Amino acid sequence: MKEVLEKIAKKAGASLYFNEALVYKGFGVRDTATNVKIVLEYRNKTVVLTNFLGVGATGLVYCRDLSYNASGEFELVTRSHWETLFFRNRNRFKLNCDHSGIRNFIRTNSAVKTLKNLANEQAFEPRITGKNVAENFHLEMEYHLAFENWWEAILPILKFYKDFIDRHN
Repeated sequence: MKEVLEKIAKKAGASLYFNEALVYKGFGVRDTATNVKIVLEYRNKTVVLTNFLGVGATGLVYCRDLSYNASGEFELVTRSHWETLFFRNRNRFKLNCDHSGIRNFIRTNSAVKTLKNLANEQAFEPRITGKNVAENFHLEMEYHLAFENWWEAILPILKFYKDFIDRHN
């Protein structure tokens, strides 16, 4: 797995940090916890992607030093597979946003389309938020890693962040 992640980081132009440790779970049971961190420096902005494997299979991506501040706060959530059973004609992603520029960007962005395809094919369910905090705009994504080939989401996620930086900074 480490070799695959090294190739992904190299393709993205990012740095990879890989850390494995034994975690005590109780009653003499230990488990391997792996933290994968990919740090992308792009146009004077820092995007950090961290995947926590083992005890908790979750991912977090953030860029907290964006300067975009046109009341463009938004939330993009994924409807679960269960929910889509009842709402067949609905889009897999649900966007809450009043800013037409961000709404348009998310609807037309190729990386979002790739992430949407992953969500349709697998149990990939990201939650993306953009919010104004102090004098910065924070763009964050959370997701679980309980799906096959979770590493396939890394490049589209990083492309989404690059595209957002290009468009809104």
